[in-house]
Amino acid sequence: MARLNQPTGEQCFWCAGEKDTLLRKLLIEAAPILQNLKPAILVRISGCTCMDENRQDHLFCRHQHEIVRTLGLEHRILDQSETSVLVLFYARTLLMQTITAPESRALLGALGYSYDQNLEGLLSMLEHRFQDYKKRFPHEVGLFLGYPFKDVIGFIRGQKPATIKHPTAWKVFDDPGPSLALMARIHAAREQFRKQLEHEPDVERFCLHFLQQRERAS
Repeated sequence: MARLNQPTGEQCFWCAGEKDTLLRKLLIEAAPILQNLKPAILVRISGCTCMDENRQDHLFCRHQHEIVRTLGLEHRILDQSETSVLVLFYARTLLMQTITAPESRALLGALGYSYDQNLEGLLSMLEHRFQDYKKRFPHEVGLFLGYPFKDVIGFIRGQKPATIKHPTAWKVFDDPGPSLALMARIHAAREQFRKQLEHEPDVERFCLHFLQQRERAS
């Protein structure tokens, strides 16, 4: 099972080198990206057999290349230890649209990000800030994950969050309506994939079929 880590929004998965199991978990978590609701997800993967011996940098699983090819997403390892790897999975076009919005540009610029760089440059800066987070955690990662700007800036400024009667995926500030509506769509996307995968023995076939359908519809 996945475990949500507040306030970063990262999900924690145990791998143990089982490609199919890990792929199913990642596919469900990435459903909002594949349905254009969210530009990226943040996942911490631990327990993979590749961490036991002959560990390679920028490797989160022995089956890494097969997994990312099946998902149809790009990825970036933001941080790693002897026992786990923190991975950002993202859709390039949607991520660029999200972090180049005027408000996002202003905030990231104030934090030292340079828009003279391409996406790889911006992600390199985010990676650097994650590796140095003992001094200051990079809460701006919420922008990369597609959280509403008002919620990201509210959290960074230490504002009082909105009073919500039920658990939420991230801290909500000011008017909770738009944030809760987005959370509901994200949850519905994941539940749709979860239910469909219950009856699908071949997760790679499921993913390929979905991506082909999406491409024909675009």
